[in-house]
Amino acid sequence: PLIDLDPRAFETQLSQAKASLIAAEAALKRAKNDYQRAIQLFEKKVVNKAELDQRTAEYEIAQAQLDQAKQAVTGAEVTLSYTAIKAPIAGLISDRWAEVGDTARPGVPLLVIYDPASLRLEVPVRENLAVNLRAGAELTMSIDVLSEELKAPIDEIVGKAEAASRSFL
Repeated sequence: PLIDLDPRAFETQLSQAKASLIAAEAALKRAKNDYQRAIQLFEKKVVNKAELDQRTAEYEIAQAQLDQAKQAVTGAEVTLSYTAIKAPIAGLISDRWAEVGDTARPGVPLLVIYDPASLRLEVPVRENLAVNLRAGAELTMSIDVLSEELKAPIDEIVGKAEAASRSFL
């Protein structure tokens, strides 16, 4: 987890959606009972076809409203989940562009994360040396600042030489 946004507004929406779901379930139960009663009365010729059609329509509307209420709860849960921002990768925060109290907006970065294990070194190599290199081969490289020598596999060799320096990347 990186950032927790204020969830109160979204929790309220979820509570309202759940209350609507309970109401829709109750309405469906009542409409189903009325529909079943209307079927029995229609079979006994106590009510006419129009009354049965009315109860059938009310039952189908109640079913649709229940489906809509379930989808509203699912949507509110998804929206609430967006208040907990999680890192998509394991890494380190290199830049923080938001402070406590700032409003988060779509498309505006909050943090920059990088994975040190995914760093690449791109090196221009003279043409006469590059012809002997192959992808997958491992080279020893020296980083003076670290006073270390590291093993580095060759990921790829860009197939086009830079004209000015006659080097490959």
